Amino acid sequence: MVSALLSGLLDVLRALKSIPRTGWVQRGVPPAVAEVIASHSYEASVICLEIGHRLSRIGVIAGDDVSRAALIALIHDVGEGVMGDLNRYTSRELGRVKQEIEMRAVDHIGSEIISELYREYIDRKTRASKLAHMCDKLSTYIQARRYRRSGYGVDEIVESSIEDIRRAVWDICGERGECLEEMRSIIEEIEKL
Repeated sequence: MVSALLSGLLDVLRALKSIPRTGWVQRGVPPAVAEVIASHSYEASVICLEIGHRLSRIGVIAGDDVSRAALIALIHDVGEGVMGDLNRYTSRELGRVKQEIEMRAVDHIGSEIISELYREYIDRKTRASKLAHMCDKLSTYIQARRYRRSGYGVDEIVESSIEDIRRAVWDICGERGECLEEMRSIIEEIEKL
């Protein structure tokens, strides 16, 4: 017999694999083509592993924090499997209220570890959570560039994502030149794709 926790978690995971990200659909990407939440989270998580590894080589982040960042990125949108994907405008207008509702939704799943990682992502006080946040924004930026190359009108997301990335890079690197140079190099690599 499947436990209530596992059953609820599987329901949330099914939703995450089915819900297209709202911002893409609102900008004309057909729902059948639009990236789903689970795909975004997976990409952000893998990006965290690679970028985190690069940053750990130059002493910006510890290896354990890299692994934790990848886990945080993997579950950072899990609340959307319960409450849906709100667009950026609505999310900004709701502000902290949205975060509180999402936290209750994540707690409702009943997984202690997922709630812990999600809370860490929302609080954004640890190096791991800051890296996960940056990788979330990088994943969005990469996907926006893919859609733009396919002719979809996502310029607004391209521009807002790069601004979010700049703030996130500063949050991680501060004035550390080697870190800033590594991130500049990574972003240049992405822009060549």
